[in-house]
Amino acid sequence: MTKKPKARRLEALLRLMLGLIIILNAMVPTVALAKSNLENSLPDRLTTPRRLPVQYPVYYEPQPLPSRVAQTEMEDQEPLVPKKDNIEFTISTEKAKVEGNRTITINVFIRNHSKSTI
Repeated sequence: MTKKPKARRLEALLRLMLGLIIILNAMVPTVALAKSNLENSLPDRLTTPRRLPVQYPVYYEPQPLPSRVAQTEMEDQEPLVPKKDNIEFTISTEKAKVEGNRTITINVFIRNHSKSTI
């Protein structure tokens, strides 16, 4: 089926017109928007300064040492290391694994920190 020469010319003309319309629609709004934004932003650019704020150096300032009064108050408080109990128990094992006969040897050390006997 061959088309008539008139129909071919009309189709080519329509394709050309549609291509031009698509290209112009893509370009014209972009140019118009860019132009309107440029005109609105130019006065703002001229009035605002274009530099960074000044930053001044910051130096470390140590806190003053506590006075003697504060040190004596700390001595009155309880010590950070707790006192030892009168009797201390320490439990340990010789091996970290359980053998096939399922026996575990446990060593118990009893220390007497008090002056009396147990």
